[in-house]
Amino acid sequence: MTKESWFSYTNLSRSTFKKRFSKEPQQINNKTSLNRQWDLFEKTLIELKEDIIPQKTINSNTSSNIDLLLELRQMNNHVILLYQNTYYEGWIKYLPRLKVLLDFNKLLITLPSTVTPHNFVSTKDEIYRLYHTMKTAYKSTYDKHLSDKISSYVIEHNDNLQHDQTKMINSILNRKPRHIVLDRLSFIDNKGDYAFTNNPEIIEKEAIKHFQHQAGPPNTKDITNLDSLPQDWKDHYDPTLQNIKEKW
Repeated sequence: MTKESWFSYTNLSRSTFKKRFSKEPQQINNKTSLNRQWDLFEKTLIELKEDIIPQKTINSNTSSNIDLLLELRQMNNHVILLYQNTYYEGWIKYLPRLKVLLDFNKLLITLPSTVTPHNFVSTKDEIYRLYHTMKTAYKSTYDKHLSDKISSYVIEHNDNLQHDQTKMINSILNRKPRHIVLDRLSFIDNKGDYAFTNNPEIIEKEAIKHFQHQAGPPNTKDITNLDSLPQDWKDHYDPTLQNIKEKW
């Protein structure tokens, strides 16, 4: 960069910054305003640099720079070689596991004992081949497993439809059956006194009796004639109302 270009850069910078940054520092009183000013400053700086400061493409591969001394190029080549050896030295740690996967999938792939820049691409292709083979095998096994599970559920639902409809309904509604466990019970015995028991047989007997009579006592009345019928049924069976044919 020459003196003239630097002078041009400083003048343009002053005028540009003066034009774009008109706010006083005390006007920037929150984080949002500060971030906005910083973004504008960064953008302006990059634009000035690209407009005035000369740029030159630099080759990062110094080993191909013929302007370097032979000794420096040789030293650089040694550095690159050391880096490559260090980069590939972890291969020996993963090789045994890869061989196990190859044997499991019955693939005729031979992997080298060491990886070098010369066999790197071919080795990578073989690993990709192993990866895609395992991915395909996994998808096939998973699809078969899913199909078997669906078939077993269909068979189970059909079986429950005939033999265990409660289980089928619980399964369709995704509802877990709930149970009440009675391990002790307070009840009224035959003498009319309150009693307490933890006998499973008595508990089962009293529970059945309770639910059988929950809607009311059992109707033990014998029906012998029309007058002994409940009022709700008399209209249906009263012959005077002509609801019953004579031949009946």
